Amino acid sequence: MAFVNDSLTEEEYRILSCSKENWQNDEPKHDKFIKTLKKYISLYGSDSTVYFESISFPDITFSEKLFENNGLHIQKCTFYGKVLFTQLVCQSEVNINECEFFAEVVYENIIFQNEVQMFCNTYNQDVTFQDLTFKDKFTIDDDFFNSNVVFKALTFCKNVDFSDLILKRKCQLLDLKGVEYLTWNELLCIYDSPDVFWDEREKYIDSIFEKQDSIDKETLILVKKLKAEFPAVVEKISRYLEETSSGWSCYFWIEQFGNSTKELFQRRNYREAEKHLLFIEKEFLQGSEKIQNIIEVAYVENILWKVSSKIRNEALKYVPNTLNIGYL
Repeated sequence: MAFVNDSLTEEEYRILSCSKENWQNDEPKHDKFIKTLKKYISLYGSDSTVYFESISFPDITFSEKLFENNGLHIQKCTFYGKVLFTQLVCQSEVNINECEFFAEVVYENIIFQNEVQMFCNTYNQDVTFQDLTFKDKFTIDDDFFNSNVVFKALTFCKNVDFSDLILKRKCQLLDLKGVEYLTWNELLCIYDSPDVFWDEREKYIDSIFEKQDSIDKETLILVKKLKAEFPAVVEKISRYLEETSSGWSCYFWIEQFGNSTKELFQRRNYREAEKHLLFIEKEFLQGSEKIQNIIEVAYVENILWKVSSKIRNEALKYVPNTLNIGYL
């Protein structure tokens, strides 16, 4: 554990880094943990911010009873029990980064007066963000949600950036205020319940982004059409992206669809490959400049990449002139 000095005893170090098994059904140990944690806060917190790093937590409630209205910095911590952040007014910055949560997490009834950043966290059970007010910028980036997540009754007063989130279950967005400040930078992918994803995500985009020039909406619709037209191919792409963690944006979906077309060429299944090409040609002709650019770079560049000259010559007979635009 990375502590500032040796003010904690060796036994207290051990208490703050116990494994999951140490906390199950053991109230005395839990009480000892809280006592040690308060000592840790008194030693390593500043007047404005409480710092937690590389600590293993049992069930824990972050409230005014644990620390006053400070900022909060939590990094590389592991949470084995339920986590509740509640009844707080955080005057300084809040950072929750590179943590893993194995039980339910609830953020509720909090006013954030300063910037909030949540980066590279993994949530393995349900997560609820409810009755929160963000007076300053709020960023969630590269967080992985393995279970359901709810954003409810949130008020945004400045820029909000949700980037590269990975969702594997249902995501609900309810009663949000200040949505004009909200930006989604990548397509959110739900593999275990895709129908919920498409319905909820598209409705949400239609309701708050219809007046914005957002590539999210256009590319989401394109991938949705792809899903409806070629469900078996999309299922294969979903598994590949999940297993390799090679990317989650619409760009990667279209790129992998191009790779699937190339595989058909390599198997000399030109009839099925032609179905792919005609679908893409139609979307290219109907699409905006942004969509055309994604198709050119992500799809067309890939369909004949590193194939033999013999296959290339035969495949080009099936490529519509619209798509034969210099990349081939």
